[in-house]
Amino acid sequence: MRWPPDQSAILALLLLAATALLLLQSFRLWQRGRVEARRAKRARTLGKRGERDAKRLLKKGKYRIEREQPTGRLDYEVDGQPREAVLRPDFLVRRGRHRYVADAKAGVDATDLGKRGTRRQLLEYALAFPEVAGVLLVDTERGEIHAVGFPGVHGRKPARRDPLPFVLGLVCGAGAAAAVVVLLG
Repeated sequence: MRWPPDQSAILALLLLAATALLLLQSFRLWQRGRVEARRAKRARTLGKRGERDAKRLLKKGKYRIEREQPTGRLDYEVDGQPREAVLRPDFLVRRGRHRYVADAKAGVDATDLGKRGTRRQLLEYALAFPEVAGVLLVDTERGEIHAVGFPGVHGRKPARRDPLPFVLGLVCGAGAAAAVVVLLG
């Protein structure tokens, strides 16, 4: 090859370099897709195992599973426009006369209610299922079930009773009884 190379040799080198970079990038993307597919498959496997373990824990805790993957709807607005989010917790369960939404979690971060994501997800379930008594966090790694409550949701805030109606009813009842005694007496 003579120096300086002619234009056709430079063009051939540039095309060769571009082709090599294109092949390298294609291989990188293909490899990333394989890694993501393996990660997703592992997550599905762990999720299925976690749900199976959660079923066992719930049954051991005397909860009866009514539905798996129940659908709940959360209504909200964006700039005055109504929107809806469809939520699917793991289970709808019953113990005694109370129903609960139960969500199976595994891992330190997933079961830590100090973590905003976990807490927000459970709060969404509480809002999307107003007919239930509360939300259960099923920690499949530790084998624990935690009842999670949010004050102001599901009647968690104790109602203060006003004694005035009771006192008025008592006074009126006593007055009526006295009037009957006087009239009949």
